[in-house]
Parts: sequence; C-alpha cells; structure tokens
Amino acid sequence: MLPTGHVALDTTDDQLEQKYPRSGATVDGRLVRTDVPNLSSIGASFSNYEQLPGLREVPMHYFPEASEKIKPGEPRIDRLADQMRASGQISPLIVAVDNEGPYILEGAHRFDALRLLKAKSFPASVVLDLDMLPDTLPKTKDDMAKILGARLDARQQKK
Repeated sequence: MLPTGHVALDTTDDQLEQKYPRSGATVDGRLVRTDVPNLSSIGASFSNYEQLPGLREVPMHYFPEASEKIKPGEPRIDRLADQMRASGQISPLIVAVDNEGPYILEGAHRFDALRLLKAKSFPASVVLDLDMLPDTLPKTKDDMAKILGARLDARQQKK
C-alpha cells in the first residue's frame, strides 16, 4: 500500500518501459550488483514520489549537460573508473525524474566514472518526483508516461 499522496503507476505502460526498461543481470557489459547504495536518500529527498519497481537501464544520453561538468584527470573519478574496469561490476545509481526530466540523485561519481569508460547506459532505481511534475497530475498512467516522455525528448533535443 502506498502512503497518502503517492500515485501508483502501472509500469507495464509501454512508454515508461521504453524510456526506462528493466535492466538485466548486466548493463553495458558490466555485472549489475543487487544492492542500491543510499536508498534512504529517496525518502529523505521526496515526500510525494513513485519509485518504479526493479532496476532500470538508463541511457547515458539522457544527461547531455553532464559532459560539461566532468574534469579529466580527477583522481577520485579515475580510481573509480579503474575499479569498475577491473571488476566489471557496477552498483546501481538512483535517478530522479521531475518536470525538467531525469537527474542523478545518487551516484554522481559512478556516473562520471562511467562517462570516462564511455558507457552507453547504466543500471538505476528510477524515482518520479510527483511534487515537481505538472500542477495537475495526469489522470491516467498513459498521461503520466506522455508527460515524462515529452520532457525527456525536449531535453535531448537541446543537445
């Protein structure tokens, strides 16, 4: 049962599944660890949210602005990238989605390391920030998927 204020989304909806498909045991050639670090930050960050069930495979190109933020040669990111390359494993990130599209809630250093490794996608727990979605919440799961898809498409076109 969801807490008051939460909206249940049927994640079998084709548009949400296309934007955030469930991940497999590997994503972009890396073994996906089952534990998601810092899951408690979801409840600490949002009061009105929906977490999509399971882990999702999120394309790196959903975050075009991130390419400007990383500084090559940053020791912490370089070490993390080396660890990922050597182990062939990745711990899932947490991606939040609001009215401006998706952003990294937890795992920014892993994201930067994945960029250095030229990853195409990564595993994540995806959370919808319902307080930051449009003032009038969609009436159906299809409406919600259309809103999320349109906002993500608009961000990608800004590249």
